[in-house]
Amino acid sequence: MFPWIEFQSRRPTAAEMSAWYRRDPRAGVAIVCDAVSGLAVVDFDPRNSDGTARAVPRQEFCCLRQP
Repeated sequence: MFPWIEFQSRRPTAAEMSAWYRRDPRAGVAIVCDAVSGLAVVDFDPRNSDGTARAVPRQEFCCLRQP
């Protein structure tokens, strides 16, 4: 793990990502959402759901982008 606060305002370079995976090939992937990536995440927890999530087709979420 390392400080990631700077990546809340910029994307890592390809060289940075390559260096991270050389240092730890088993490292996972994290995606910073919002303006820096243009992505938003919708997370439904079926264990605590009222069933509403089932009413929204999964394909509806794959193509959403922030304006």
